[in-house]
Amino acid sequence: GDRCCRKLDAGKKLALAHHKTEMVLISNRKAVQQARISVGECIIESKRNVRHLGVMLDDRLNFNSHVDYACERAAKVISALSRIMPNNSAISSSKKRLLASVSTSVLRYAAPVWVTALQTRRNRSRLNSTFRLMAMRVCSAYRTISSEAVYVIAGTIPIDLLLEEENECYRDRGISGVRRRARADTVRKWQQQWDNAENGRWTHRLIPNVSTWLDWKHGEVNFHLTQFLSGHGC
Repeated sequence: GDRCCRKLDAGKKLALAHHKTEMVLISNRKAVQQARISVGECIIESKRNVRHLGVMLDDRLNFNSHVDYACERAAKVISALSRIMPNNSAISSSKKRLLASVSTSVLRYAAPVWVTALQTRRNRSRLNSTFRLMAMRVCSAYRTISSEAVYVIAGTIPIDLLLEEENECYRDRGISGVRRRARADTVRKWQQQWDNAENGRWTHRLIPNVSTWLDWKHGEVNFHLTQFLSGHGC
């Protein structure tokens, strides 16, 4: 690697910023492994994680650091949006959903690369905790509402299902109708989760079918309607 850098520099074809070089040593050993290399005149020490093309790569390749990174970025977006769409604002839920899609895009970025991170409860919990805040803003819900109920009322598919859908579409890219079939499969999984959920039973009595609720085109969910649908509020 160092010899290639020297050739490029010598040929004046490309000037490299050696001090900006980063390295991560990937290992499955329990003890943290570290290494040191020389690039030009600089000594580069390995890090626990580095960011490459917007994705955090860590030394265990479990993408825990990327989940944390994505959630922190999404939380900042949600916090900024909270100031312009408080619970009692006149902004409709459909417009709030459009604004909140920014945070969803942050969480879904490059999902096929790191979707294996969903295999751990820690990462699923971290993602859902962040995504729940976004759903609460969309439907103007109180913090006491359950995650299962707030996703249904807000009409937002749970983030873990969205990420799995994104991965399925990438895996079967090029196949006609893949996105339509993937979405239908996602809604089916969501319905199963909703039917089996222990929380949000009052909301389930009022909205038993998530597909019908998603397709409903009349009216908007607001602060007062959310209180009624969730059973939480004044």
